[in-house]
Amino acid sequence: MKIYIKLSASYSAARGIDDFSIDLPENSTVDLLLKKLSEDYSNLNVDRKETMVVINDKIMSRNRILNDGEKATIFHLFAGG
Repeated sequence: MKIYIKLSASYSAARGIDDFSIDLPENSTVDLLLKKLSEDYSNLNVDRKETMVVINDKIMSRNRILNDGEKATIFHLFAGG
């Protein structure tokens, strides 16, 4: 299945682009998506607890099963002061 990826600014700078797609097996989870992205694009470093994935305007847990054609927006959680 195809998942469309939108990267936040910090991840976009590491990848060089902010929108692309990735093919995953059926019934893949958010966790598998992050692991696959980290394997394929090691400079992204998205497979960590500070990474948030938003689908349909909602933050998703890592065990959420993805559906073909969904758009996953990937953010790096950070705090400021």
